[in-house]
Amino acid sequence: MRPSHHTLRAAEVQSLFADWLSPVLGPWPPVRRCTRDAVLAVLAYAAARITSLSDACARLNEAPDGDTVLARLIRQLPSLEELDRRLCTAFAGHLPRVIRRGHWNVALDTTLIPYHGQPFRDIDEIYRGQPKSGTTHFHAYATAYLVLNGRRFTLALLPVPKGLPAYQIVRELRRRVVAAGVKPRRFLLDRGFNAADVVRYLQSARQPFIMPQAIRGKAPRKGPLSGLRAIRAHHKTGWTSYTWKPKGADQRRVSVDLAVVRRRRRNRHGHRAFLYACWGVRMHPRSVFRVYRTRFGIETSYRQMHQARIRTTSRRPVLRLFFVAVALLLRNLWAWLHWVALAIRCRGGRRVQLPRLRFRTMVLWLGHLAEKAFQYLDQTSAETPPQDDFGTKVPKRP
Repeated sequence: MRPSHHTLRAAEVQSLFADWLSPVLGPWPPVRRCTRDAVLAVLAYAAARITSLSDACARLNEAPDGDTVLARLIRQLPSLEELDRRLCTAFAGHLPRVIRRGHWNVALDTTLIPYHGQPFRDIDEIYRGQPKSGTTHFHAYATAYLVLNGRRFTLALLPVPKGLPAYQIVRELRRRVVAAGVKPRRFLLDRGFNAADVVRYLQSARQPFIMPQAIRGKAPRKGPLSGLRAIRAHHKTGWTSYTWKPKGADQRRVSVDLAVVRRRRRNRHGHRAFLYACWGVRMHPRSVFRVYRTRFGIETSYRQMHQARIRTTSRRPVLRLFFVAVALLLRNLWAWLHWVALAIRCRGGRRVQLPRLRFRTMVLWLGHLAEKAFQYLDQTSAETPPQDDFGTKVPKRP
């Protein structure tokens, strides 16, 4: 194996993290203790420990107080609109140049973070959904994600308030993706975006897309199947068309190309049918099935986001959005390092070597640097010395 030419160190990753996140925080005033570097170190440590800022400051002996850090962040993030503008620049400003040279598949999806409190100012801050983690109240975020092996980046992050139509989510994400300099070849959408207004918008924008076709309503108890149920039950692998009329007197019909893919069940009799609503797609239905499977990489980005998302009990949507953005920017930094510094240059492109640096390892590097800078506190106050069940004191270690 060819020897490496450079050793990537934690201090370099820390410097890159500061460069990526500093513009999001905005201009920093001259203060004595709660400096920008101190706050960035506390943020990295809280992300590494998957804990709150208050707990992170309590574990670090020489770090600023947790309330001081939160108050400074609230001053630095004045409004949701200003933070959203800064995040658009942050996500678009650190993409490899190769991404702006081609056309790529882009996945769109929403993630729901359970919330058990009250709204901060407006009731529309809280998104309502199906029960999850003992609540139907969530803070919702929509993301656009580049789907390509070795170059998987979150391109845009959008907070989703209650009542925002699905087509407006898709329109805003598409606008941000194009503004970032990325040319989407086709959109891979979740089943939740299967609505007439979304299809109309994408067709009017001349944007190819693939998304599962939802089958709504109950199947008839008697009589033959019709519509999508008949296609799913009897149609062979191939292409067909499907037209439906949404509810409402002023709604017009919507038509899509329907890709039907039948796959034999493993260790079971019969087949399983997959229906995909498409537009502007010219490929075999089995290729549609394989391309859409790459969309599930966005679920991996959500899993890694939760591995570095700072926990909080704050009701402020600005802080909650900021902590989600910190986790996604850390994941983008990890993917950027793999493509720019850790990938092996070879004929035909670059070969990404994920075992060289795992995401959790990179985040732990930043946590260890914070422990060195602020002296990790491994003690707490107690009322009495610890004793075992027989009343003898536990001997102190030298």
